[in-house]
Amino acid sequence: MIPKLRNPRVGQHAASGLIQQGEEGAWERLNKQPFAFRHGLADHPLLSIERLARLSERAFDGDHYKRYFKAPDLKLPRDTLKARFREDIAQIGENGKWMALHYIDEMDPEYGDLFDLLLADVEEITRRPVRSQMTWGSLSVFRMRSMNPVLEPQAET
Repeated sequence: MIPKLRNPRVGQHAASGLIQQGEEGAWERLNKQPFAFRHGLADHPLLSIERLARLSERAFDGDHYKRYFKAPDLKLPRDTLKARFREDIAQIGENGKWMALHYIDEMDPEYGDLFDLLLADVEEITRRPVRSQMTWGSLSVFRMRSMNPVLEPQAET
């Protein structure tokens, strides 16, 4: 029996067209080897710097925030780290840093919906029931200054 995913939003949405088919035959490599594809996420409102900065605060709802800091930094007050993390993300265009936020689909339901929309697109392109075959899935976002966000859905089937 396939375990139920932690994200209750998975399986609720139809394809959105955010992911494009791309190179002929590329999707046949799904779950076998990496490949590149195009998407329409660059201007998505959930991936704006301000929205990601606000989302970063949700990492502090549990212990997830500890993954974003080195051990000496964790001796600082939690509120200080929270403010620093948000500011670093808000100023990413000027500070030369890069960022990664992991498990964003669990931090905020809107990102859970986005994850499901992306999976629905994959199902439409591949004509495979990816969501029902998944045993684990998560959504991470990576961003560097002067760069569009890179969204990395991760799944195991």
